[in-house]
Amino acid sequence: MSKFTHINPDNMAPYLPYGLSHAVAVEGGRTVYLSGQVGWDEDGNVAAPDLAGQIAQAHDNIKKILAEAGATPADIVRLNTYVVDYRPEDG
Repeated sequence: MSKFTHINPDNMAPYLPYGLSHAVAVEGGRTVYLSGQVGWDEDGNVAAPDLAGQIAQAHDNIKKILAEAGATPADIVRLNTYVVDYRPEDG
């Protein structure tokens, strides 16, 4: 039977009030599934007014979660990026 561990770093905005964890690790061949990350800082505020700044924050959040799970970005197998209301002038 697999064991699930919910990963919610203390240095990130909480997802639990929204019914989510930042990630879930599955033991027995350890696989970690991250929840979708947004450009929120550790206080839950939008980190930047622009797309580039928000993407940078989302990537920083991913690094924090990976570190909590004992992994690095080099361990990522697949990464999907979704941008809402993208306009070319947003960069």
